[in-house]
Amino acid sequence: MRVISLNRYCYGLCMAICTLFATNRLAEHTVLYFPASDGTTSEGYLHIINHSDEEGELSITAIDDFGNRLEAIVLTLKAEEALDFSASEIEPAEKNDDTNDSTERRRNWRLEISSELPIEVLSFMRDANGAMTPIHEGVPLIAHRHRIPVFYVGDPNSSNSVLRVVNQKDESVIVEISATDKTKRQAKASVRIPGAHTLHIQGADLREGETPQSWPEESELVGAIDLDEGMWQVDVEVASNQSIAVVHLLKSKNDQQVDLSVNETQWWRGVVVKPEYRCAGNDYIRNDYGVRYRSKKNEILEALGGNFGPYTGKCFDDEDAVEIDHIVALAEAHESGMCTEEDIERKKEFGADLLNLTLASREINRQKSSKDALEWQPENENKCWFANRVLEVKQKYKLTVDNDEAAALAEILKNCKSTDLVVSNCSD
Repeated sequence: MRVISLNRYCYGLCMAICTLFATNRLAEHTVLYFPASDGTTSEGYLHIINHSDEEGELSITAIDDFGNRLEAIVLTLKAEEALDFSASEIEPAEKNDDTNDSTERRRNWRLEISSELPIEVLSFMRDANGAMTPIHEGVPLIAHRHRIPVFYVGDPNSSNSVLRVVNQKDESVIVEISATDKTKRQAKASVRIPGAHTLHIQGADLREGETPQSWPEESELVGAIDLDEGMWQVDVEVASNQSIAVVHLLKSKNDQQVDLSVNETQWWRGVVVKPEYRCAGNDYIRNDYGVRYRSKKNEILEALGGNFGPYTGKCFDDEDAVEIDHIVALAEAHESGMCTEEDIERKKEFGADLLNLTLASREINRQKSSKDALEWQPENENKCWFANRVLEVKQKYKLTVDNDEAAALAEILKNCKSTDLVVSNCSD
């Protein structure tokens, strides 16, 4: 192991690449892919920084793709120092083929790193020439799915994508993999992964539909994704009570690898997925969105087909109790991207857009307030209409959803046979 002073390292480069932070608690970082050292291809490389002015311990546990755990390595990090080391310094000096420690079973690792220090963990793949590429935190989970927008499937002499799927539970899981090719054809397959195991799944495996002999016992591939070679869009899904992690690797014919797990922009159903934000210095001002919507009641009634509230299905007989509601609340829209809109007229247009207007009782309107679709949903037969309308509004105005809201909307929409408005009969 080498221990180096922080100011001797190219700190700015690290900060720009793959960063995991811990605060003053027992923090556990997971490096999902840490290639073993074989002297010919890329190997894993770690750089760990202690951001504290105190000394403390660091624990690193390596787990191979068959679930075998090495004894934890415990190191001491001095104040404001960093250490860096490669996979060859983690692996045991001797390997015993009789105890599942063969080279084949030790080709890849994942790491669990724990410390009470505020550490920063940066992980890389380093090739034989010393060039390094970052290892990311895995494909993000959005609306219960890990989505790979571009998954390369070609002949063995070109670069191809590989799914590294980590079962983080002790019991086996069934992973559903669906793919769409450039002609919009779709196909699905499922994979059983034993507890604590990790599989590398290639497009060729999915096309053949047969369990590769190199996979461990109890692993199983069911179904074939018989799509054309080229670029696929791939979704990896598992039951909500189970836990997997997915890494997307691009592997060349000479076994050089790049981690493509993180895309700059994550999309779901035509909207960008990112945390809500409030645009510091550009606070929500209700008057920016105008009051033009107040003159839209007759148009709303015509669009609804009756004087009722879609959120409850109840007809209105007391006009004073009826209010016009913004389906995507103005404050929610502001925090979902409208705060970056410099054109006040565009905000006023949003505030009066019939697509985003409906009727609600005063009581329901107060309950809903500025909540998003995770925090509030109608409980009647118009839940599907509501979820779809939220998406339509956010698509039109290029607003974002956060991960939790996307999951809530997906949970509604997956059971919808129709997203049409259910109109109440208010003529009786």
